[in-house]
Parts: sequence; structure tokens; C-alpha cells
Amino acid sequence: MSDALVTTAGIERLLAEGRVARAARVHRGLDPDDPAFVPAGAVLARAGAMLTVTEAAQNRVLSLRCDEPRELAALFSAIEPLGAGDAWASALRAALRRIAADEARGWTWLAVVLEHAGAAAAQAVLGEAAQRGDPVAAALGAGERTPIPTLRDLIGQALAGLARAEPRLERAEVPVGTRDDAAGPIACGYLREAAREHGLNAALVLDPVTGERRPHPHRTSFSAQLPRGADDPVAEALLFQLSGLAGLPVSHIEPLAILHYLPGQEYRPHGDWLPAATQADASHLQRFGQRTHTVLLYLNTPEHGGALTFPELGITIAAVRGRAVCFENTDADEQPRHDSLHASLPVETGEKWVASLWFRSKAIVR
Repeated sequence: MSDALVTTAGIERLLAEGRVARAARVHRGLDPDDPAFVPAGAVLARAGAMLTVTEAAQNRVLSLRCDEPRELAALFSAIEPLGAGDAWASALRAALRRIAADEARGWTWLAVVLEHAGAAAAQAVLGEAAQRGDPVAAALGAGERTPIPTLRDLIGQALAGLARAEPRLERAEVPVGTRDDAAGPIACGYLREAAREHGLNAALVLDPVTGERRPHPHRTSFSAQLPRGADDPVAEALLFQLSGLAGLPVSHIEPLAILHYLPGQEYRPHGDWLPAATQADASHLQRFGQRTHTVLLYLNTPEHGGALTFPELGITIAAVRGRAVCFENTDADEQPRHDSLHASLPVETGEKWVASLWFRSKAIVR
């Protein structure tokens, strides 16, 4: 009996004994070039009801032999079992649709998904996107095109990382949490360039008396809002990722804001809670609730300056690409926490990019 048949029979025996996780680990430990890899994956795929949907979809994809974009229909079929609520799976499906339509942006989206999955091919796929003409990938300095694996293997790599448990932000005794490497360099660069595409405007502040948004010398930066949902499934997946890190519901997030600071620009000490200056403001708060939490994600590392400081807490946090910061704006009764006053210190040299997520106490997206 060949080694491939022995391995496949062993996996069948483990499944028959109900040792599903062990069978899946045996298969994951095989080299994709091992003769047992495909038949053993097929055995696991047939037992998909006993596996997680991600493992089952991964096994189906890896048992296929699709190498060209025109053969993507089979790959779509393989990943369809992934839940509609899985934002990264949705981003993967959206990337495949764009690739099937011969749109370069699909390769950029695939690169972000692969980076999230920890796949080494992410940078090479970004280079493929740049060579195919996607301006976002080109702006990220993707470099020259290098050989990439087949789509079958790329999607298998992506699926392998989708089920990975996300760690939470590290909480201290004070109401501020941080986590480094909350997003990779490709994802951070993607959000920066997406903001450029949507257009940056002077950032505004909310007047506590009139409730109107207007320019103010305390806030001298630029901002852009990215759309939620299907218009940008990669940005949506990153929202899910950051809300999961913070342990907060993604349905409570305001539209994602990308902020851009040039040398000398800053945001002086302020709180992120919302005033009820007018009847309209009060009605708005009644419907959506207060801003209970803020999550910031730094999209680059300024050359000098640009740190986040909490004067009341005596905390200063450097702006480092991929670092996420979460803090509470209100107490349990939705009253302002004045110790959450914070400031973005002036950028001295270089520039600073940051994604800002504000969470309400009630759902915004239903």
C-alpha cells in the first residue's frame, strides 16, 4: 500500500473515531506536494459537516487544480460555505470577483487578506496588483513583479488564517488599552491610499454650543470618511478586526475616519464624547447613544512627534505603524470621563496617518 493511501486511510480512521481535530491537524501537517495531500483533503472535505466551515472550505480549495482566473467558478463554490458574517471571507470573495473580472484592485484586496492570514505571498501579490495597474498597490511601493503561487494555493493560504483567534488589546489599570501589530503594513497602506482616493478635507470639530461642525485652531489636520459595507469589503474586514481586538460590537461603529497630519498639525486636548447642545443633538444621542469608546490605529510612523497623550492620566503613547489604542470616553451611565481627555501632539517632521473608530452605545448599522 502506498504512503498516500496509508495517510488517507489513517485520516479516515480518525474521522470514524470522531477525532476530527486530530485528522485536520494531520492534513495541515502535510506538504502540498505530498501525494497524500489532495486525496486526504478530499476525505476531509466530504466530512465538512464535522469540521469548521473554514477548515472544510480550505480542504475543498486545496483539493482543486484551478490555476487560471477563468477557472474561479470552482473556487467560488469551494469557499461559499463560509458564513456571510465572516468579514474576511467576504473580502476574499470580493477579491476573487474582481480578479475574475480582470480588475487589478482584486489583487490588492487579495494581498490584504493574505497579509491578515500571515501568508508570505502577500507582498508578491501586491506587486502583481501594481503591475496590473492598480494605483493603490503602485503607491505602496509594491516593487517589481515576482512569481506568485497559483490562485488555488493563494486562496488555501488565506483560508488557513481566517479561523485564527484574534487576541484582545492589552488593558492596564487605567481605561486605555494598546496592541502592537494590530494591522500589517499592506493593510495600513491600503487605508491611507483609500483615504486619498475618497478625498481629504480639513478636519472639523463639533461646536458644543451650536452643535455645528466647523474648523477650529485646536484641530489642524485633514480627514476622510470611508464607506461601510460592500463598497470596500477590505476596509469593512479591518473594522471587524479592530472591533474584535477591542471586544466591541462592529454594528456600533460610526463611519471609519482616516486622519492625516502634516508637520505642525495637531489636535489639542479634547474628549470624544458628544454634547447635547441642541434638541437635534439630544434626539441623535437618544437614537444612537453616546460615544463610549474610541479605537485608533496608526497607519504609519512619523519621523518625529505626533504622539498621543492623556494629560489627566500621565500617559503618552508613540504613534507607531500598526499600533492600536482603545480608550473609554464615558462611564457606565454614559457620562463623560474627563480623565479620557487626550491630545494628538504636533507632528515635528514627516507626516502622520491614523484611522479613528468611534463606538456608540447603540447600534448604528442594523
